[in-house]
Amino acid sequence: MKKLIGMAKNEESKRLIPIFRKKVMEHHNELHNCPFCSMPIDDIVVNYATWAGDLLKLILEYTNKIGKHEFQIDKMKDYFGSRMSPTQYANMNHMTRFAGIIYRPMNQRTGKRFTSKYYGVNRERLRDFINGATKAPIRIVADRFSREREEVIEGYIHEFPRMSEFLDEDGIYHPNKTATLPV
Repeated sequence: MKKLIGMAKNEESKRLIPIFRKKVMEHHNELHNCPFCSMPIDDIVVNYATWAGDLLKLILEYTNKIGKHEFQIDKMKDYFGSRMSPTQYANMNHMTRFAGIIYRPMNQRTGKRFTSKYYGVNRERLRDFINGATKAPIRIVADRFSREREEVIEGYIHEFPRMSEFLDEDGIYHPNKTATLPV
């Protein structure tokens, strides 16, 4: 690999770039960072177990407050202020891969889905997840270049830390607990 990097700096670089690119993509998990720009190139790992429960509780609280199941993340951030961390704000996009519970609504003017900032809660899937009928990803590993999922570990609600606040001692959802389903 070092030989390829050295050769790519001379006049044959145009010919060697496709070869180099192929080698980097084949070995991206061993390299961790791009040899030229130092950008991370290893697989993307999304570990929902550590933060999804807290973010889901904020989403439910906000959608209940506004009385709708579709919302703008910026308005939600303004509503919560410091209660919503920058990490939770940044991870909102990952929630669209969380068992179909969070989705991007259609833009009525263009007929296409919003790419960011606008989200909705699929109430039926949320009820299924909270009631233990549906699994959601606990951890996803995806290839950084192709975005294909290489590994998915799924679990029921009781397998997620901090989601027990949704459930009573028998593992049953009750709306009088901390979080309630959106309207």
